[in-house]
Amino acid sequence: MINYTLISVICKYRKSITKKERKFMNAIADIVKILKEEDNFLITTHVRPDGDCIGSQLAMGLILKKLRKRFEIINPDPPRKKFEFLPLFDRIRTAWQENELYTVSIILDCGKWVRVGDVASIAQKSSTVINIDHHIDSQGIGKFNYINPQHSSTGEMLFYVLSSAGINLDPDIATCLYVAILSDTGRFRYSNTRSATLRVVADLLDTGINHEEIIGKIVAMENPLSLKLYSRIFSTVQTNSFNKIVWCTLYNNIQNDFLCASLEVESDKIFDELRTLKGFDVYLLFTELPENKFRVSFRSNIGIDVSDIARLFGGGGHAQACSCIIEGNLHNIQYNVIEKVERLFR
Repeated sequence: MINYTLISVICKYRKSITKKERKFMNAIADIVKILKEEDNFLITTHVRPDGDCIGSQLAMGLILKKLRKRFEIINPDPPRKKFEFLPLFDRIRTAWQENELYTVSIILDCGKWVRVGDVASIAQKSSTVINIDHHIDSQGIGKFNYINPQHSSTGEMLFYVLSSAGINLDPDIATCLYVAILSDTGRFRYSNTRSATLRVVADLLDTGINHEEIIGKIVAMENPLSLKLYSRIFSTVQTNSFNKIVWCTLYNNIQNDFLCASLEVESDKIFDELRTLKGFDVYLLFTELPENKFRVSFRSNIGIDVSDIARLFGGGGHAQACSCIIEGNLHNIQYNVIEKVERLFR
């Protein structure tokens, strides 16, 4: 297995690098220097962590472990059980003491303090904060920031950090990075899957990790009750008048009916099914929350940017995958959101 340095990865198919790539290389070099010189790290991410969050956190933990560093992985919300097969998963905790102090805090897949949730109270006390993120609306909240919206995922970005640090890519790290990339590319179906992404994935697979086994663990439903859960959700499907927008609603009563079975609703599974509908370009999921609030999750086909709508309602994310939380009556929320989405087609 060839462990490419950052420069050789970038220049593998080109003879030169751009000014912007040089900037990224300098940012990575600064981060690698801190990883090697400092000790006592905190690794955290945004609320409701997804596969990119968890995979990236655990990969960073493995990197620090190879460097013989002390670290803790603390999240504002618990990880989904489907990721429990990943190495270091049992190191993730969601409880902490306010007097905990870390020399370096590493914020992954998140570029806003508000999205870090309550963990921000201890992360902000670190003398050094590293921020690695690929969201277009990232604010670069660290003293050292590696922000690149061109990358498919934070997992892909960490591959370059790993390579620049001269750390051997082993199957454990490769599995974590693979899960991160797999999650944020929709299993390589989204437009953020670039040729560079697939070259990184090729190196990950070269370590001998089992693609089929990993896919199975991520997409497999927990038990047959899951089918009933998703059938209830899909019974709420609605479309707009000219059949370009489709949405469904996850009501509290649906969530409560299946709570005793400890089933986790996977929004990706919902959107996977909605995307099978022919002719639609925007897909929405309205999830009922406490205190008269709803989370609106957006997905769209290539060329349709829905992130401005999410930001209009105080949210954010990627051009084709984002969300926001809105307070109010569901009917009014759906009317206002869908009216804004319909303007994209005018």
